[in-house]
Amino acid sequence: MKKINVLIPLVNMLGAVSTYIYFSFIWDSGTVQENIPAYYRTLFFVIGFTVLTFVYVLSSRTTMKALLEIAYGKADIQSLEVDELIIYKVL
Repeated sequence: MKKINVLIPLVNMLGAVSTYIYFSFIWDSGTVQENIPAYYRTLFFVIGFTVLTFVYVLSSRTTMKALLEIAYGKADIQSLEVDELIIYKVL
């Protein structure tokens, strides 16, 4: 497995967890809703992170496949159509 395939999701996960830690424990929001259970914040993070990861996996199957083939030398960038280059923001 190539390093970039593991590195991108790992760095994104690290950023998400560090953002969660910052907003949960370091930054004081100043107000606390008494009628909302404390575990809702963690539950919201887990559900949101799962949805975003699922959307990333679904969307990256097509776009990342072509870009990684070019990066690894399996495909030539000249073989792509102009419409594909615009979608991948290569132009």
